[in-house]
Amino acid sequence: MQISFILHHVSSSLQSDNVLDIANSDSNVSSKTLGLNWICDLDILSFSINIELRDKVTKRHILSVISQIFDPLGLVGPCVIEAKLIMQRLWIERRSWDDEVSTEIKRSWFSFADTLPLLNHLKVPRWVLQDHSIFHEIHVFSDSSERAYGACVYIRSIDASGSIKVQLLTSKSKVAPIKPTTIPRLELCGSLVAARLCNKVLTSLTLHISKCRFWCNSTIVLGWLKTPPTNLKSFVRNRVHEIQECTEGHTWSYVPSKDNPADLVSRGLKADLISGSELWWSGPPFLTDIETNWPQVPNVGVKQNLPELITCSFALNNSNADLISNLIKNKFNLTNLQNTIAYLQRFIYNYF
Repeated sequence: MQISFILHHVSSSLQSDNVLDIANSDSNVSSKTLGLNWICDLDILSFSINIELRDKVTKRHILSVISQIFDPLGLVGPCVIEAKLIMQRLWIERRSWDDEVSTEIKRSWFSFADTLPLLNHLKVPRWVLQDHSIFHEIHVFSDSSERAYGACVYIRSIDASGSIKVQLLTSKSKVAPIKPTTIPRLELCGSLVAARLCNKVLTSLTLHISKCRFWCNSTIVLGWLKTPPTNLKSFVRNRVHEIQECTEGHTWSYVPSKDNPADLVSRGLKADLISGSELWWSGPPFLTDIETNWPQVPNVGVKQNLPELITCSFALNNSNADLISNLIKNKFNLTNLQNTIAYLQRFIYNYF
């Protein structure tokens, strides 16, 4: 059954009368925007987190506090990953919801929660572009550690005078799987997050993006991305194939670890440090410089020692020599041997 109708009338009593008059409002009035606080007069976003610290710390209490960190854009991604890692450890412990957590986790939790209210003092500009900008670029960074991996996206805008502004747009992080794996594989997972996140950004923005560039500090991953997927083992092959499809036409480049803001996503950062991190909010310093001064890409072509390559084994077939040897051994006299060889020659002549 198909249901199709057009809504013609809306009752006036259902229309919202809670319209905010920004022009005539008092200074610093705050409004909720997609779950975040928007201070209209200053055009900035802020957070509102209220924590009730308890002596008895349970899984239920920790989850209730973490759920207050509503950050759909990933603006405080390095802090959020700290919370995700604590939750992962809670699940590994297999404690019930109302049992007190271990002393080690409680210590980590208090260290994290004590600084969390400092996010309430964080002021994030909503406007991320240079005024009157004419060129817009997207730069995506990815990284991984043994504990987590992720990516962050920056928008680089340039005005007619050549003035450059770089601003954090969004980020995404994931905890590493409990089952141990190699760092290059985790780095590849981070690059896959970067590719998927960038696709979402590009489909959401209405701006014309003149360039999109991906940055990674793993030469192994950059080598994999230059390799045909069929030459790689299944785990790497599937992810490389998707990354190559998602980022077709875009450039992958090398960035030193010290200039990679995604390092903060993969390792975590306390709330008292994130507000003063220029690397996190504005990206690496070289993005405000001309492109010729950007990091040079090392030689990351396919090398013989690149891991996860499918190796091909070749065995020399010495069957011809074995055939003659067997004939000589099995034929007890010269006449039988001559007849057998003559039969083989006749067979080869007739059919080949």
